[in-house]
Amino acid sequence: MAKIKKQLNDGKVARVIAGLKTYRKRDEAFEACIRCFKANKDRMCYNLYRELGLPVGSGIVESVCKQIVGGRFKRAGCRWSKAGANALLAVKRSIANNRWADFVDWRTCRAAAA
Repeated sequence: MAKIKKQLNDGKVARVIAGLKTYRKRDEAFEACIRCFKANKDRMCYNLYRELGLPVGSGIVESVCKQIVGGRFKRAGCRWSKAGANALLAVKRSIANNRWADFVDWRTCRAAAA
């Protein structure tokens, strides 16, 4: 694993894929990993991202989700259905991304089609 991690950090995804192929007959999990790496190799330029000063981990996104989503939905006495929570998240996301007009247009088209 340390070797694979170093190769990924160095931007050598093709080498990781080639190394995993030697194990593909042993376990379906290796085949799934190979498919995942192939599908995402263009987004796995970790060495370049670090050079540009960009974050590589998911910690920032997870923290924001915890603060925004958790703060709104886990208040004392709150009870949410899955549909209600998803609807409110869609509204919050649209407002946060300045996409409110797109959201309203989508809802209008959806209602007209029903």
